[in-house]
Amino acid sequence: MRIKITLSTLLLLILPISGATATTQNHIHALGYIEGNLYLATHHGLFRYIDNKTGVPTGPEFDIMGMAVNKDIIFASGHPSQEKSRKESVLLNSKNPVGLLVSKDKGMTWQKVSLEGKVDFHTLASADSKVIGVDSSTNTLHISNDLGKTWTKRLNSHYEDIAISAKTIYLVKNNKLYLTNDNFKTIKEDKRVVKVTQVEANNGKVYIVSNNKLQELTKKAVNTVYDFKQQTALLAVSDAKIAILTRKGVLTSNDSGKTFK
Repeated sequence: MRIKITLSTLLLLILPISGATATTQNHIHALGYIEGNLYLATHHGLFRYIDNKTGVPTGPEFDIMGMAVNKDIIFASGHPSQEKSRKESVLLNSKNPVGLLVSKDKGMTWQKVSLEGKVDFHTLASADSKVIGVDSSTNTLHISNDLGKTWTKRLNSHYEDIAISAKTIYLVKNNKLYLTNDNFKTIKEDKRVVKVTQVEANNGKVYIVSNNKLQELTKKAVNTVYDFKQQTALLAVSDAKIAILTRKGVLTSNDSGKTFK
């Protein structure tokens, strides 16, 4: 089944729109590529993106506040659905918040991993065996090295975005970019960049959004890839595919950001 979604009206929590009301919004909280297809994490579950007017609902309906894609595995966090449609048994009796969930079939079904009733991750990242999230209610950073089964914590760590690239973890806080190479024993700021809102890592490449410009980070340089010339939020990268959320909807690129449509 396909349902129409108008992405210009999905942005209230991300890009405030004058006159918008929460009761009419299907807010987008995260973007992610799964096997080449773009998926949107929303208040009403996961949608496979078709275009800026159409999306396909995938799996059960629940309020996805945070999402991370690790190859063909999806991690999510949020709240059980209050609706009677598109429910799934694993979510029917879930505590609120749901903690960490995992899907291995593109979001069609979900299994509980940990922290049910305890943690609401609005920021999530995952790569290899690592999962990192920030609990929205306590600003506590949770770090797992076994795909979310067990955790260590760091208090007062309100990072707005996180990306993992091999042994380096990138963090966005207060529009500044930080990184750690030793699992948070030391954290240093990358002072080459300013006004950073997003960071993504994929196959050894690291991208940020700074001043609404897509930039690629290397050890020697910061290279501007594309200037969106408008307010942006949420970034997803998979090989040559890049997606970003803007006031006008989702823009996608199939050529590593050289062109967007």
